[in-house]
Amino acid sequence: MHTLDGTTSTLPVPLEDLVAMGAGAYAVLEWFSFTSNRINAGGEEAWKQYLTWGQDRMAAFMRRLAEMGCNNTVRVRSIYVPA
Repeated sequence: MHTLDGTTSTLPVPLEDLVAMGAGAYAVLEWFSFTSNRINAGGEEAWKQYLTWGQDRMAAFMRRLAEMGCNNTVRVRSIYVPA
């Protein structure tokens, strides 16, 4: 378990970017789910761009987790499957 707030973090510095990448990927995929059946100001293809970007970031995040998992430094766990 790690502490992460606005001022401090117990995460090792090299992992902070990885955590941010994963959080961004989860957030964008959730936003895609929210906006896919709604009218938005981003245009007709906005939902597809969110989905594509989110899937790319999630794949990169999972690859980096797997690479680090070989050293048993990071364990892959799933919070939930994005809708």
